[in-house]
Amino acid sequence: MLFRSAAGTPVADGGGDTPTPGDAGVVLAAPARGRRRGVIAAVAAGVVLVAAVAGVAVIRSRGPAPAQDPQTTAAADSRTARLVTLGLRDLPAGWAVAPTATAPVRPPLPAPAVQSGADSTLAICLGSDPATVAGLLGQVPLPGTAATYASPTFQSPTGPAVAMSGRTTVLSDPAQIRTLGSTLTGPNFLPCLTQYEGTMIAGAVTGATVATRPVALPAPAGTQAVGVVSTYTLPGVGTEVVGQAFIFGGAVLSVMVPTTSGADIPADVFSAAYGRVAARVAAAAK
Repeated sequence: MLFRSAAGTPVADGGGDTPTPGDAGVVLAAPARGRRRGVIAAVAAGVVLVAAVAGVAVIRSRGPAPAQDPQTTAAADSRTARLVTLGLRDLPAGWAVAPTATAPVRPPLPAPAVQSGADSTLAICLGSDPATVAGLLGQVPLPGTAATYASPTFQSPTGPAVAMSGRTTVLSDPAQIRTLGSTLTGPNFLPCLTQYEGTMIAGAVTGATVATRPVALPAPAGTQAVGVVSTYTLPGVGTEVVGQAFIFGGAVLSVMVPTTSGADIPADVFSAAYGRVAARVAAAAK
């Protein structure tokens, strides 16, 4: 098996003057009343001032929230996409970036016209549109993409026979992720994908076939995950195995693509890397 399941107001003192006993002949009452009136007037004025200031504060606090800086938002989305995506830090020691010239391309791709036709057929099968399908499969950015990042291809210490890559998309609206999730988890996804992959590989290599099966993947709270593994039989070449692990939540979709030249990917390598990426998707989805 390519994947292993895992399962706060102060109160003012308003007291006046008090006549001193024994001060006969000294008139104190009238001045005291005058001072008391002054104190009362001052306190009243203070209350009015405080109330006025408080009123302004309330009005200001009820005003519209300041708009977010689009550049700041874009930078944050880009950072999220990069941090969530599979990286060498997720793989065992000895794994490295595959040289561009020798990075494996699995499965082989057909001519652009064949791929375009297959995309359209898959979109109809899934009740979607070609742009969304192409984005879901990593050919182009998904509609509504705020940021996207794709890793290079990483290869095992033994070379390109075992490889893995990843990509992450942050969408501008979480509702888009929910829509994509309904497509990925729907009953038509696997049969439609199987038909699509058959058309693609037949257009790339004459006589080639593919068998696609679902793989259960654990999903952290707040996320969902869908896994598939496809085994390609290529006449004159042999077998190639390609996995796709879709992890999504919030406004984030991350995809891991492990491949081999025939053998299954070591379960411990994939499981550890998948667990780390899925945890980052869950953190970003909160």
